[in-house]
Amino acid sequence: WHIAGRMDIAAPKTAGQRFCGYYSACMRHGLATFKLSPAQQLFFGECMSKGFWDYLAHWQKMFPRRRTVSWRNGWLQNGYCRDCRYCCGPQDSDEPFPMGLLPDQLRPGLANDFFLLTKDTAFMDGRGCRSCTSQGCRLPRPERPVACGLFPFVLNLGELYLYQICPASMFTPLAHMAELGREAAAWLAKFSQREQEHIALNLPADALTDRYIKLHISVYNPTAWI
Repeated sequence: WHIAGRMDIAAPKTAGQRFCGYYSACMRHGLATFKLSPAQQLFFGECMSKGFWDYLAHWQKMFPRRRTVSWRNGWLQNGYCRDCRYCCGPQDSDEPFPMGLLPDQLRPGLANDFFLLTKDTAFMDGRGCRSCTSQGCRLPRPERPVACGLFPFVLNLGELYLYQICPASMFTPLAHMAELGREAAAWLAKFSQREQEHIALNLPADALTDRYIKLHISVYNPTAWI
């Protein structure tokens, strides 16, 4: 995706066309279903009618200057989030995206904050997240899933990957994102392997190829228990 710190516009279209965000979810459920700002509704309308390259052009218009992305205190400080928030909203698939919760995050009323797969695993789907509002997440950071603080990094079967179409991934040089990934991996190392495995994903190989950049950063050995 990057050539000398810039995006390579020759990158394959297919991945972006399939995963350009939430336009298909909005098409299924209707824009009125979600609490979106007028700008977000316009953006979703553009994506539904025109596809990935308009989505990319929208990011370029929304973010004419590169924003700061850093790692601090167990959280990716992503300068794009405050004006983006699409990763927290309605997903482009009804397939659940699981987000494991740590033992100290379990509390009464979780079902009011998340859709739950199990008592200790939240998930998002075409409905988005119950805690996402037009002003961002309504939860304090300690109550949010680890996945939220990592994104666009994703822990999958012991390794870190980078989600391709997040603005931070698109506009930040890959070398810098890789260094941030190392910092995130060092922070994740403080958890036990059972906790690491609980918050990790197990994505199919084709999804990893289409949606993610492999960073070759190992967090744990998935065969350690075998």
